[in-house]
Amino acid sequence: MWVIAETTDLPTKMNKTVVTDDQGRYVIPDLPKANYIVWARGYGLIDSAKTTSEPGKIVNITAVPAPNQAAAAELYPAIYWFSMLKIPGKEMFPGTGTGASGNGMPTTMKSQLQWADQVKTNGCYACHQLGNRATRVIRRNSAPSRTPVEAWERRVQSGQAMVQMAAALGRQEPKLSIANLANWTDRIAAGELPLRSPIVRRASSATS
Repeated sequence: MWVIAETTDLPTKMNKTVVTDDQGRYVIPDLPKANYIVWARGYGLIDSAKTTSEPGKIVNITAVPAPNQAAAAELYPAIYWFSMLKIPGKEMFPGTGTGASGNGMPTTMKSQLQWADQVKTNGCYACHQLGNRATRVIRRNSAPSRTPVEAWERRVQSGQAMVQMAAALGRQEPKLSIANLANWTDRIAAGELPLRSPIVRRASSATS
């Protein structure tokens, strides 16, 4: 698991993360003199209790197993959550347009791979870590009457990157893309979890 030391005593907030060995031992080297909050984090766990310490001291940490899969999933890498986004089926490509006789996919979108490229490598993922909590949770506190689609429309029209976001969605067809994103965050809000876990289980070996 990881052990994290964080301080706000320095001119800039700082944290350093190290990984324990197979016996749970760890060393956090080269820490500037300051007071630190130290805790452990890992897949299948929730964050441990936080302890105040300083360089040169030994801190024993007790790992805390996650009480359920949903709690464990909060610490999954963002891509595990983003993998829940629905990819349009191959039958949608090549797109036949957004008019009355089209299938809703732009004619410039020739293949499923091109669509995925526009969402990831040359689209949204170029700027955002899609799937982290900031992107997979839609907050509607200021306007609770907004539908999920309206909340996403407001989200992508906010901030300094709004022009780039609008352009990326335009290449994918805005209504189709925003409805897909709203479906993604709706399913997460309803409790759906990533299909896979990042926990790697070691295979046992036997000798004869």
